[in-house]
Amino acid sequence: MSRNRYIQRLSDLPRRIISRGLFLVREPARFVENLEDAIRPEKYRKKLLGFQPMPPMQVRIDGDSASPRCNVLLPLLDRRFTGGPNTVLNIASHLAEAGIPVRILATDGPVPADAEALRSHIASVAGLGQAWPNITFGSTADSSAPVQVGARDVFLATYWSTAFRLKPVLPRMQVRQFIYLIQDFEPAFYPWSSSYAQALETYGMQFRALINEQFLADYLVETKTGRFAEPGFLSTCAIFEPAVDRRMFHPVEKAALRRQLLFYARPNDFRNLFGIGFDALSAAVSHPLFKDANWQFVAIGANHLMGKIAVGGRIALGGGQFLRPAPWLNFEDYARMIRESDILLCPMLSPHTSYPVLEQAACGNIVVTNSFGSKTEERLSRISTNIIAPAPTAEAIRDGLIAAAGRVASGAPASTDIALPTTWRTALQGTVAKAGDMFREAVQEAHP
Repeated sequence: MSRNRYIQRLSDLPRRIISRGLFLVREPARFVENLEDAIRPEKYRKKLLGFQPMPPMQVRIDGDSASPRCNVLLPLLDRRFTGGPNTVLNIASHLAEAGIPVRILATDGPVPADAEALRSHIASVAGLGQAWPNITFGSTADSSAPVQVGARDVFLATYWSTAFRLKPVLPRMQVRQFIYLIQDFEPAFYPWSSSYAQALETYGMQFRALINEQFLADYLVETKTGRFAEPGFLSTCAIFEPAVDRRMFHPVEKAALRRQLLFYARPNDFRNLFGIGFDALSAAVSHPLFKDANWQFVAIGANHLMGKIAVGGRIALGGGQFLRPAPWLNFEDYARMIRESDILLCPMLSPHTSYPVLEQAACGNIVVTNSFGSKTEERLSRISTNIIAPAPTAEAIRDGLIAAAGRVASGAPASTDIALPTTWRTALQGTVAKAGDMFREAVQEAHP
């Protein structure tokens, strides 16, 4: 049947037939155009292949470069930065402060629209005040303007896709090894699939690693992941513990008649176990410790998604209780919300703890997360006794929430001690020094 004939037939159908409650075909020609677009082979490519095809980095290798620099790869530079990307910016800033020429390159987007604002943000994150770091920016996403890279430059990958994109680039370089900042077991961001396999593949490439948390380092070794199966490889890497800024995260007096539970609700980040967390919270709110007290429940972390499923600005938990999505907050307002809450529910099916867990505990508030592999409840309690980490089941997390409410109701003061650095300068001091050594050694070992 020709396209025009199909449109005519569609136009002749009674409205009640082509209406299904979810859509109504008012313009048959446009409907057919959209339908044809939806079934084009390239539209299904990602789904059928099981991964997102990644365009190559647009770089031009300059073999005569005499002054090597460190090219820090981030997927995007025009965005709201969260804990992981902020750690990248912090490391980049301290490397620049140590005298290493640093350039941050976006692999999936343009250069920042406001470079001065980004420099200001980096200085704030790194605690440099108005001493903005000497960092330049670029993008490898524009095929019409390839980035010039020195053959003796060193790359610092910060996410699995940035490492994967180096595969066709490194053989053209004199420096064939890169530095890899690993902040989570990133294959687990996906089901077992091509994306999973590609992320896993990056751990077998030629790199030396900067690893965020001992929990993660232990997990990589215990699971014999990539190069971490090699005896002695971990000793060539640098491991650091995240800092919790006590200027922002510290105990405060709270209103005794009002209690607040924050749910780090991220439906699209599957490792945050939104479904299990929601089931656990829905079951816990019917307990007298919650039901008979003046509790409010607030969703943070993905307000744009939670707002889509909220009805009248709230999501029913049952028993007359509701979860209300909070708007996106700047860092200062986010820290205030953490300080003023009583309980944080933050599931995390990962060896990484998640920064909100540590920030909430530092405020003397109770956290309910979950154990996973090397991240055991006993090891988490050594960081802070404010952390409750049952098994990742709805029933165990429900019981953890009830136990947390009981601790709040008892009025007993929570611990304010947390076994983590208080500033990123302290946290990264040894790591940046070792990263500097990695940079210089890679340049010295460059192939002619």
